[in-house]
Amino acid sequence: GIQELDGLEAKAKASGASQLVVRDLKEEFVREYIFPCLRAGAIYERKYLLGTSMARPVIAKVRFFPLIAF
Repeated sequence: GIQELDGLEAKAKASGASQLVVRDLKEEFVREYIFPCLRAGAIYERKYLLGTSMARPVIAKVRFFPLIAF
Protein backbone atom coordinates (compact mmCIF):
# COMPACT_ATOMS: atom_id res chain seq x y z
CA GLY A 1 0.00 0.00 0.00
CA ILE A 2 0.87 3.64 0.20
CA GLN A 3 2.74 3.10 3.48
CA GLU A 4 5.40 1.18 1.56
CA LEU A 5 6.42 4.49 0.01
CA ASP A 6 7.01 6.20 3.36
CA GLY A 7 10.62 7.25 3.63
CA LEU A 8 11.62 6.09 0.14
CA GLU A 9 12.47 9.57 -1.12
CA ALA A 10 14.80 10.17 1.83
CA LYS A 11 16.46 6.78 1.28
CA ALA A 12 16.87 7.44 -2.44
CA LYS A 13 18.46 10.83 -1.84
CA ALA A 14 20.68 9.42 0.92
CA SER A 15 21.98 6.85 -1.58
CA GLY A 16 22.88 9.58 -4.07
CA ALA A 17 19.75 9.70 -6.25
CA SER A 18 18.71 13.11 -7.52
CA GLN A 19 15.02 12.18 -7.42
CA LEU A 20 12.59 9.37 -6.72
CA VAL A 21 10.24 8.26 -9.49
CA VAL A 22 7.39 5.91 -8.56
CA ARG A 23 5.46 4.30 -11.40
CA ASP A 24 2.57 1.84 -11.26
CA LEU A 25 3.65 -0.89 -13.68
CA LYS A 26 1.00 -3.50 -12.86
CA GLU A 27 -0.98 -3.12 -16.08
CA GLU A 28 2.17 -3.07 -18.23
CA PHE A 29 3.57 -6.08 -16.37
CA VAL A 30 0.44 -8.13 -17.00
CA ARG A 31 0.06 -7.05 -20.65
CA GLU A 32 3.72 -7.20 -21.69
CA TYR A 33 5.06 -10.08 -19.59
CA ILE A 34 2.47 -12.28 -17.86
CA PHE A 35 0.05 -12.74 -20.77
CA PRO A 36 2.82 -13.56 -23.28
CA CYS A 37 4.36 -16.07 -20.85
CA LEU A 38 1.02 -17.75 -20.27
CA ARG A 39 0.32 -17.89 -24.02
CA ALA A 40 3.74 -19.49 -24.50
CA GLY A 41 3.00 -22.10 -21.84
CA ALA A 42 5.78 -20.93 -19.53
CA ILE A 43 4.81 -23.21 -16.67
CA TYR A 44 7.36 -25.33 -14.79
CA GLU A 45 6.41 -28.95 -14.11
CA ARG A 46 2.88 -28.18 -15.31
CA LYS A 47 1.98 -26.31 -12.11
CA TYR A 48 4.34 -23.41 -11.31
CA LEU A 49 4.26 -20.10 -13.14
CA LEU A 50 7.70 -18.68 -13.78
CA GLY A 51 6.97 -15.51 -11.79
CA THR A 52 10.54 -14.52 -11.04
CA SER A 53 11.52 -14.92 -14.66
CA MET A 54 8.55 -12.80 -15.73
CA ALA A 55 9.44 -10.04 -13.27
CA ARG A 56 13.12 -9.67 -14.18
CA PRO A 57 12.64 -7.47 -17.28
CA VAL A 58 10.41 -5.07 -15.33
CA ILE A 59 12.85 -4.94 -12.42
CA ALA A 60 15.69 -4.15 -14.81
CA LYS A 61 13.62 -1.49 -16.53
CA VAL A 62 12.77 0.16 -13.20
CA ARG A 63 16.24 -0.16 -11.73
CA PHE A 64 17.87 1.48 -14.73
CA PHE A 65 15.08 3.95 -15.46
CA PRO A 66 17.42 6.99 -15.37
CA LEU A 67 19.40 5.48 -18.25
CA ILE A 68 16.35 5.12 -20.49
CA ALA A 69 14.96 8.14 -22.34
CA PHE A 70 11.17 8.25 -22.29
